[in-house]
Amino acid sequence: MSGKIALRGLKSKWAKTKVLLRSRELKSHVPETRPFSRSSLRAMLNKYEMVYVKPDGDPAVKASSGPKF
Repeated sequence: MSGKIALRGLKSKWAKTKVLLRSRELKSHVPETRPFSRSSLRAMLNKYEMVYVKPDGDPAVKASSGPKF
């Protein structure tokens, strides 16, 4: 990697993700990430069977769309 990326001062998971996405070397390793809203959660669950929701300062929560009939 060509340089250091300072993430320690950033508390927000979204702010950290935006910094990582600016790196040519790292952005392909960052999973699709969106700021939380009900509509973004619905869209992600339509695209992926399971996602993680990570509120700032709280533990991550696993969310799934459940069985599809």
